[in-house]
Amino acid sequence: MTTYSPPIFLERMNTKVFFFILFLYQVIFIFQGVDLSDEGFYATFYQQIFKDPEATQYNFMFWFSGIVAGAFDYVFHGLGIWGMRLAGVLVTTSTIIITYNLLKRYLNPGYLKLGLLMVLLFINNNLKEIHYNDLSALFNILTILYLFTGLKENKPGKIFLAGLLVSLCTFTRLPNILSLGLGIGIFYYGYHNKNSFKVQFRQALAFGGGFIFMTAIILGFMKVIGHLDIFINSIKLLSKMSKGGEESFYGPMVLIKNFLGTYFAATKYTIIILLLIAVVAIIANFIRKRIFYNKWIFEIAGYGIVLGIFFLFFKGTIDNEIVLYFFSGLILITTFLLFFTTTNTDIKFLSLAGCFILMTYPFSSSASLFTVGKYSLWLSFPIAIDYVFKIRTIDRLAFAGKSISLPPLLSFTDTQLKQVRKFTVITCVGACLYFSYYYPFFDKHNRMDMHYAINNKYMKGIYTTKERAGLLNELLDESSKYIKPGGYVLAYHSIPLFHYWTETTPYLRNSMPWFYEAGLFREELNTSFEEKKILPVVVQQLKKTVGNAGNWPEQPVFYDSAWHKKNAPRDSVLNEFLENHHYTEVWKNDFFKILTPPKKDSL
Repeated sequence: MTTYSPPIFLERMNTKVFFFILFLYQVIFIFQGVDLSDEGFYATFYQQIFKDPEATQYNFMFWFSGIVAGAFDYVFHGLGIWGMRLAGVLVTTSTIIITYNLLKRYLNPGYLKLGLLMVLLFINNNLKEIHYNDLSALFNILTILYLFTGLKENKPGKIFLAGLLVSLCTFTRLPNILSLGLGIGIFYYGYHNKNSFKVQFRQALAFGGGFIFMTAIILGFMKVIGHLDIFINSIKLLSKMSKGGEESFYGPMVLIKNFLGTYFAATKYTIIILLLIAVVAIIANFIRKRIFYNKWIFEIAGYGIVLGIFFLFFKGTIDNEIVLYFFSGLILITTFLLFFTTTNTDIKFLSLAGCFILMTYPFSSSASLFTVGKYSLWLSFPIAIDYVFKIRTIDRLAFAGKSISLPPLLSFTDTQLKQVRKFTVITCVGACLYFSYYYPFFDKHNRMDMHYAINNKYMKGIYTTKERAGLLNELLDESSKYIKPGGYVLAYHSIPLFHYWTETTPYLRNSMPWFYEAGLFREELNTSFEEKKILPVVVQQLKKTVGNAGNWPEQPVFYDSAWHKKNAPRDSVLNEFLENHHYTEVWKNDFFKILTPPKKDSL
């Protein structure tokens, strides 16, 4: 049985074949799923960044991601959304390869591959299109790679390059400036390796110098191409959003509450899961001493538990968030244990660096771990897997230099731990595959039903359900009577993909008004009208299309009162705007409607 265990099988697999399989696995999934929100938000940015950059001013807090993906979209324009998804696959595969090469000297190859495979399986139900999260993950891994090797080899040039990469990562997503905190690792590494303060200071200077140097180059480049003022205005806008109240997604108290809540939940659920596993193992130990014990009983019981958990997945009792909590909590716990149980400074450094990214990267996200936390697992999760799989026996409890022998009922042999790990991995991998199949990003349908096309040149090779395709094709057909490429449109409130399809210009310099709380939304509407002196065609969604309604046009499982309460003030602002400017409804279906202003006021 051991011969065919997943880690040994992966260890024996040719590494290039392993990478190719992971690449191919991702490509298989990019043909399905139509998400109007996040994918449209990014795609419109890439479409406009060189054409009309001010039209997506809001996105300039992710400026470098727009430059990279916008250049890809410009070169491979005919590939549309499918092409941008392929670019995302290339970025993720690059992250996997770099992480593998960084860790291969320190981890068991089979455990390392298993960890990377599990992260990929888990993340694969998320957004495929190239965007600031997968680019940030790549830059974070590169930063740690060059910082770590620079410290090991005492090469300030590599450390300088690490600082340079932090700058690129920061302009990919502004909150990534927190990655400067990785510089603390210079003093941690120097202390444990007895480097002089002079050496540590020189290394820190190189790290900071790289950041400042690249930042100056980027700001200068922005100035030359006319992006600097737009970038500064996006920061001012972000500052306004951070002052919002409960309606705001980015108010400081909202961010802190979400951060503490999600990490507390991750730790809590992981401890509960580990305790449940321990209870099952203890019961197995008890039965093992009975006269009726037989090995096949445990095999059947193990698979029975796995099937029971899969049933809970199918019923929706356990969702994808629990898997994220478990992975994140396992990282936090194993990093803590590893810090006190290993003397290898290198693996300590890498483990702490990975945990630092896990803790800081999601901090400034409105949903914390839920959306961006997945992109923080690449380095730290394989280390956690390696740590767990290298535990051979549990028969003693050690603390503060003292150890206590555990009674036989609470002791576990290598064979028993292998069984526990086997069924845990089967459950996690099965869960990830299940959610990848039934949970394309905000197109939560059975993939067997997703073979209907959207009638748009940018959607070649992308398929969804018949019902969703029908509603969207209706919208595109009808809207073509009232809009033209380059014209101003207000797509309200979370359907920015409409802009990309129709090549229209966002009226608010933000393709997704959902991000604005009511007061800021009113301010931006008034500012746009004063500056442009024209009124846009309004395309309005009538029902929720994200989150628990990601299976639309089917109805959500329950009425989301919190969602409607949060949107009500902003909806009132829109209705006031439409009434004041005498808009007329010209078309409507179950999910969307089109409103036009008086002809004299439109473009």
